[in-house]
Amino acid sequence: SAYLIDVLELGSFVFENGLKEVLESSEQLKIIHDCRKDSDALFHLYNVRLNNVFDSQVADLIIRRNMTGMMPGFVKGFLF
Repeated sequence: SAYLIDVLELGSFVFENGLKEVLESSEQLKIIHDCRKDSDALFHLYNVRLNNVFDSQVADLIIRRNMTGMMPGFVKGFLF
C-alpha cells in the first residue's frame, strides 16, 4: 500500500494519532526520494526519528556508480 499524507493540512494531530509510530517503525519500510530535508524537518518540528527508510536518491547514486565505475558529480531530483 502507498499513502500520501498532507502534514501541512493535518498538522501535529497526525503524528499524535499514529503517523509518528509508523515513521519510526523498524518493521515498516518507508520509500522517500532525498529524505535529508524531510528527516531534518520531521525531527525538529515533530520529534520524529525516521527509521527503515529506503532513499531512492541514494539508490540512484549507487546504480550510476556501478554502471560507470565513478561516483556521479551531482544527484538527480525526482523529475529527471
